[in-house]
Parts: sequence; structure tokens; C-alpha cells
Amino acid sequence: MVYCFFPYSRNLFRPAIGEKRLLVAVLAAAVLLVGCGGPSSTVNFFAPVTPVTPPAPTINTAVTAKNIYSIDLANQTVDVYAADLNGTASPTSSYASGALAVTGDSAGNIYTGTYSATTAGVDVYAPGAVTPSRTITVATAAANAPQISTLGVDSVGNLYVAISGTIVVYGPGATGSAAPIRTLAGALTMLASAMATQMAFDASDNLFVATGGGYKGSQIIEFAANASGNVAPTVITSADYFPSGVALDTAGNIYIVQGASPSSYNGTYVPAINVFPKGSVVGVAPSRTISGSNIGIAVYTNQIFVDSGGNIFVGATLNGQTDFLVYSATATGNVAPASTLVRSRGSTTDSQFYVK
Repeated sequence: MVYCFFPYSRNLFRPAIGEKRLLVAVLAAAVLLVGCGGPSSTVNFFAPVTPVTPPAPTINTAVTAKNIYSIDLANQTVDVYAADLNGTASPTSSYASGALAVTGDSAGNIYTGTYSATTAGVDVYAPGAVTPSRTITVATAAANAPQISTLGVDSVGNLYVAISGTIVVYGPGATGSAAPIRTLAGALTMLASAMATQMAFDASDNLFVATGGGYKGSQIIEFAANASGNVAPTVITSADYFPSGVALDTAGNIYIVQGASPSSYNGTYVPAINVFPKGSVVGVAPSRTISGSNIGIAVYTNQIFVDSGGNIFVGATLNGQTDFLVYSATATGNVAPASTLVRSRGSTTDSQFYVK
């Protein structure tokens, strides 16, 4: 026969006569819950509950990019994450900037497209700085100033700002209410009818623009370096691809990520990453495609980047969480991401980011 004992101190429990039966019932229930674990078995009903924490992220050693700069509207910051992590991670630092767009340049400066009730502008942060070194005012209005949709910087430091169906270009070092050095605008540009969601440059500073945000009619278009005014671009993709972002690798290959939320006005919805050879125009087939049930892109994407090692970064939003999927440089077909960086904070609409 096995006897189970539940030790307690008479000095601790001094029940009145009418309370003894309740105390005995409580102690008996505790014994039943704990079981007969031997003399060392004790129950601490007052021990703090330790929250379950996710395992520490691992490292994707193939990644050559250093950081991901992620817009966090919920906290009004741009959060910085180590780009080589695989798993749930916290930001290593943050810029206190309420931003809708973010980019950077080869010198390490970070640009954030800011907004308020009356002003749209760009804050520029020098490497390592936590406050802007300069601010460019792009648009003002008595109320509801136009919002910046995306940013880009070419190899010589010109800043490209997509806003209200135009792209305005500011010279290096522009500050305050400086005038743009060039503007792309007009019916021929194809910018007025579809919002620009990402800009990228090739080695010659030709400008590639993703328009339409992944919905029906979205396209990738290309402007010659230094293009200005109401000029027609070269159309890179047909409307069948629904692109929401564009990037180029060091060899000039063109990467597009396609897909937004399925809807009656989005047409055929097939989340995918397509890679086109350098110099491709409408009618040229992709050289490889990443698509299928394993790729992890289920709902919404916005923007794509390729690091110097050819690794592909995509932002994907699902169930209110935007995370970063990283595919290997040789990924093709129905393959899973090589790593997934899960942000520790943020909100559903935080889909723009920058990788450097």
C-alpha cells in the first residue's frame, strides 16, 4: 500500500471549526492533482507563471545583406532587424519616424518618407544617427497632403520620390523646400493611373518601377537614366503578372514579386516570384519562377530585394503579421523559403521595407 502525504503547517492554517471541512476538501484535491510523487513532491500555488518564449533565431549563413529596415506603423518607427536571422527576432534598433516608405543609399544613409495632416516629406539619417541630418519637404496642403508611396536612390545619390502619380527627383544633399531637379509626370509615363509601389535601378541608373500594387493592370515599367517630363517608359511585363515589387541583381536580371489579396478586381491570383533576363520586355518569358503551395506567400506582398549573394527577400502579410521570406539564390519551382524572419512587433499594414 502506498501512502501519500501533503505537508502543511498548523501555524499557517488556523481555520475556524466551520472552515475545517472546506480546508480538508481543498487539500485532498491538491493531493489528487499532484499524485504520489514521494516525500519531495510539493506544490507552490503562488509561483509566477513563466511565459513561453520562442526559441532563439538561427542564422542563414548564405545571406550577405546586413539589415532589414522595416516600417512599423503601430509604433511609429522604422525598425532594424539583422537580415541573416531565421525565426522570431526583435529589432536591434529603431528610427523614431512615422513613415510610409523607406530606402537607403550606397553611403549608408537611410531615407524615410514621412507624413502628417499637412506635409509629406523625407527625413535623411546619416549612418548611425538617431535623428535626421536633413529633411526635404515634398508636398504641403492645408489638409490631407499627398502621401509618398515609395522611395529610391540612384548610384550618384539622387533621391526619387513617388507621390500623387508623379516621380520627383531631388539632387544629392537636397534639404528643406529645395526644388526637384527633374519630374516624371503626364499621361505617357503611365504613372498617373497606377500608384508606384517600388523603384529599383540597374548598373546604368535606368529606373524600374512597379505600378499598381499587385492588382489587375499592374506592370513593371522602365525609364532611361535622367528621363524627365511626360515621357513613355519601356514596358517590361504584361498585365498577366500582377507585380507588386521589382528588384535587380548584380547581373541585371529583373525580379518581380506578384500578388495582392484575391478579389473580384484582381483577376487571376497566383502568388509567385518571377526572374526575367536582363533586357527583357513584354513577351519575354521568365528564366525561372518560384511558385506553388510551399513558397509561403499566401495573401499579400509588397516589395522584393536581392542581396549581393543573390538571396531574394520578400515581405508577406498573413493573418495580421508581416514577415520576411528569404529564398536562396538558386531557388526555383515550388520551394520553401530558406529562412523566415518573424518580426516581434508591427501591424498588418506594415509591408514596406528596405534591405541593405
